Amino acid sequence: MVSGIRKKISLVASIVGAGLMLFGCSSTPLPTSADIGPKYQQLATDLGNALSSEYPATVWHPVQNQVTRLTKDDDGHCTLSIGTLRYDGYLPDTAGDWEHVMAVINPVLKDAGFAEIASTENIPGGWTGISSTDASGGELRMAAKSYTNLTIHSAVSDPDCVT
Repeated sequence: MVSGIRKKISLVASIVGAGLMLFGCSSTPLPTSADIGPKYQQLATDLGNALSSEYPATVWHPVQNQVTRLTKDDDGHCTLSIGTLRYDGYLPDTAGDWEHVMAVINPVLKDAGFAEIASTENIPGGWTGISSTDASGGELRMAAKSYTNLTIHSAVSDPDCVT
């Protein structure tokens, strides 16, 4: 019995060790805002254009005081946030549902190196949404309640990040 427990512990330790080695070897260095900022700005523009083309009633506009910016959190991590775009309606109603929205934006996301979206999310406070990530750790999120926001952000390695 003791021998069986030792084998199980040894197996678990081997799996954990291999996972840690794989994780350590595969970590990708963070990009700088200069590396990804223009790409993410273009993605936001392309998504707004695709949605406005498919659903002419949707007009996407920048949100005041939510412009493109670098911020540093309390732990010293730097984040690039692309200026929020807003449609003043509930996009799933305008489009029919989130699945229709996904069908419109997934080709744009794929071209930009983001994962295709296949499911929706319930967000605290009565919001619904969809999200996608890219290999750099960037995240696109669309969240809707009485209006719809489109945001893109990513951790970056900029040494001159502000608080």
